[in-house]
Amino acid sequence: MKVVSFKKVITCQVGDDLAGYGAGITSVAKHDDLYMRGLCMDDGTQKVVMISFDLLGLDEDQDAMIRRIFHEETGIPEVNVILSCTHTHSGPHARKINRPGMFNERYMNELYAWVRETAKELSCAEFRETDVFFYGRHCPENINRRVVALEDNTCRGLPEHKELLPIADGICDDELGILGFYDTEARQFTDVLVNFTAHPLATHVPYMKAGHSISADYPGYLRDFVERESGIPCTFFNGAAGDMFPKEYEQGFEAAEKLGTTLGKAALECMVNMVRNRARCQIREPKLQTRMIEVPVRVGDPTGRNCNRPKAGKPVIREQLHLLTIGDDVCFVGVPGEMLTELGLMIKWSSPYKKTFILYLSTDNVGYICHPNAYIAGGYESTKSLVDTMAGFKMVEAVVKNLYEMKGGDTALQVTDIEM
Repeated sequence: MKVVSFKKVITCQVGDDLAGYGAGITSVAKHDDLYMRGLCMDDGTQKVVMISFDLLGLDEDQDAMIRRIFHEETGIPEVNVILSCTHTHSGPHARKINRPGMFNERYMNELYAWVRETAKELSCAEFRETDVFFYGRHCPENINRRVVALEDNTCRGLPEHKELLPIADGICDDELGILGFYDTEARQFTDVLVNFTAHPLATHVPYMKAGHSISADYPGYLRDFVERESGIPCTFFNGAAGDMFPKEYEQGFEAAEKLGTTLGKAALECMVNMVRNRARCQIREPKLQTRMIEVPVRVGDPTGRNCNRPKAGKPVIREQLHLLTIGDDVCFVGVPGEMLTELGLMIKWSSPYKKTFILYLSTDNVGYICHPNAYIAGGYESTKSLVDTMAGFKMVEAVVKNLYEMKGGDTALQVTDIEM
């Protein structure tokens, strides 16, 4: 596999409003830069680009425009350009969310220009031949922010009820996933991709200077640590983080640095272990496959809180999910919003691939994608959801079906195949 990575500063201007926690949060300082980072893989037959933006999210038409720009400048098919947002709350309003004055059109035009510059540079970049490795380990640094009482199945959220933190024991996806590219001849890594599941809300303290400062939050510290210690580019992708927080959330820059460093150390450990265990962790035939699937889902908004959002006036909307497989071992699933971690785990548990990684806010900004019981228990996520109770389940079902097809057919063991 040949590979090349890239990065571009996409920091907004001090004085721009920040997207985290609604309207009226104006930036007063830049703590650290925001980036567009990614890598391009070439399996000898086709190229695939994976891009991570330090943004809260992007809308469907914006995602489509970015894929189109990369196609125009590089010739890579649009379906082979895969996007994701880290969901930092300390970046600009890049989403068009139908609230007067919130969408930063000037910034979005700047972003398109940066994307085109990057794509042009990629078209003449020098690729490097590598072996591809995968790895994963538990890294229990996140927590489910939904605290659901067993006695009555009623949810209260940690942000408004921090006193519940000691009893917050909801389901977590604490996997730190790694995809590493290793130059065997030179005996060194060239690039690494890190996947972890948590809202970038370690540093974003509301009503204080940290909450009014431009920052990539803990993903920025993670990338900086890995790059400083390993000397190679690091790209971060968030997982199904709809209800996942850092354990030390809303604590400021020290908490963000602590989490990023902890995850960075774990990533370095994974990189060493994957090469030492080549027989188990190398993708022997890293052929690339991509697929964009559409799932029709019903719009459901019983509270009426989302009636002013795009797509809210349609009874049925078609949401896209973006799939990438690398050989028979690894797949990535790009989801169209803020999928709750339980649904992400359902995809992982049902996948025919050894490692399955979710890409947060990949094809749209449809909002929270909840599992059915979340609508019964209530809580912030379900009341802010635009889609109905079965939408997330339908997405999981469609993703798993397509992953089996991409793997080479329905290889799942059927009940009728079991000898009784």
